[in-house]
Order: sequence, then C-alpha cells, then structure tokens
Amino acid sequence: MNRNEQARCKFSTHPLPAAPTVYIVDADPSIHERLAPLISAAGWNLTSCASATYFLSLPRLTAAACVLLELRLPDMSGLEVQRLIAARRELPIIFFTSEPDLPAIVQAMKGGALEFLLKPCSPEQIVGRIKEAIEASRTELRKAEGIWTILRRFQSLSRRERDVMRLLVRGHLNKQVGIDLGITEITVKGHRRQVMQKMRADSFAELVIMATRLRQDSPIDVGILIPDDPVASLPWLTLSATVAPNELERRANRGPGGQGSAHLSGGTLPRKRFPLEAMV
Repeated sequence: MNRNEQARCKFSTHPLPAAPTVYIVDADPSIHERLAPLISAAGWNLTSCASATYFLSLPRLTAAACVLLELRLPDMSGLEVQRLIAARRELPIIFFTSEPDLPAIVQAMKGGALEFLLKPCSPEQIVGRIKEAIEASRTELRKAEGIWTILRRFQSLSRRERDVMRLLVRGHLNKQVGIDLGITEITVKGHRRQVMQKMRADSFAELVIMATRLRQDSPIDVGILIPDDPVASLPWLTLSATVAPNELERRANRGPGGQGSAHLSGGTLPRKRFPLEAMV
C-alpha cells in the first residue's frame, strides 16, 4: 500500500462512534476512575489508556474526540506523544499533570496543546475544557471533510486537465499553458472548462482557493505547484485578512481591467514546489 492509499485508509475507513470520544492517557488508574463518571454523564465515550504505546496503537476515528494527556508516562513523555500526533488536527490535546514543569508547559503550548491543567482539577474545569476541545475537533473535522470533497473532485480530472489546472493556478494565461503543454489555446480553453465543471468552481478565484487548500491541507500529495500566496501575488486581488471570500470572488471575476473574467498576469511568481506524484 503506497503513502496515498495509507492516508485515505487511515482517515476514512473506521466506523464512526455515536458520540464524541475522550481519550485519557495516564498510568494512574485513580484518574480514570475519577473522570469516568464525569465523561459518561456528559454523554461522551471514554477510552482509557495506561500507556502512550497503547494509545498510539488505536485506530484513527473520523469523529469528534480529544485526549487528556499526562505529561509523564512510563513509556514516553507526553510531549513525545504530542509530536507523534501533531498531524492529527482533529484531536486536540489537554495536558494535565501533578508536577508542573515550566519549560514543558511552554513547549506543549507552542506545540498546539489546547490547555495545560494541574492536578487536581475541579470537575467543572475539566468538563469545560473537554467541551472546548470537542468543539475544536468538530471544526477540524468539518475542514477535513471539505478537503476530501475537493480532493475527490481533483482526482476526477484527467491527467491533462490536472496539468492545465496546475499551470492556470500558477498564473499562466491560456496561451502560455498551450505553449508549455504543446497544445493549442482552443484546446486549453476546453480543458479549462472541464476543470471548472469537475471542480465545481463558480469562478476562477474559487478554483485558486481550492488549489491553495489542496496544497496546504491535503493528506495526499497532489503535486500542486502554485504561488505561496496566489492572492497577494496579484495586485488587483490583494486583500486584507478581513475580506470575505465572496468579496475575493467578486474582485477576481472583475479582473485586472475592472470588467470581464479574471486573468492572472504572467511572469515568475514566488512559489513552493511539491513532488509531482501522478494520481491516477
């Protein structure tokens, strides 16, 4: 099984539990006994793990979840566990320990931990933090589902259509794409129409946004080669962080001349390279 197949299986084949899951990773049995009634009363599933090794062996679920992680475990540190699951954005971490360690706290928070609690914690504090973590997990899962939707559309493109899309979102005009691929401009326009239809993009700006999301968030390398910031690279599309997506599309559809469809100017744009792995 290659890397792309592993990513698909790891993220999409396990059954979904009916309720969010709370993992407790702690070698102290009393912690599990004390928290189990709270978690059950809130309607969440509890998975108790006495070691990091056991926790890491569990299948990845595509459902809301969070982990209460002890900083000091018998087989490895909580910080090492955090490093190993860093890519699992849908699984927020709440560290808790009875032995505070300022450097460890700083490292944990820099690593993306949602919270760092000191034992003993009040029931209200723990439940409140778990609620926040589960909501954050749901948000990441919604983002992930959006990525998989875009990825499925991208996989429906033919090899030539993918080549055309990659060049278009890099800022090439139809004529430039034709020269690069050795095809006519009319053929490029035909492929472009197919790309827009299959990707279900209502505008070229939306296609660029999809390509950017694929490059940044896709669990599978799709070989997208686009500017690091395609919007900021185009003066007539330059936006502040507060501009809504519909405003982006409006400006893009207006184009550099104020009318007509959007066109990206040619030339060399700052960009980031990724391995061009063909997906068939």
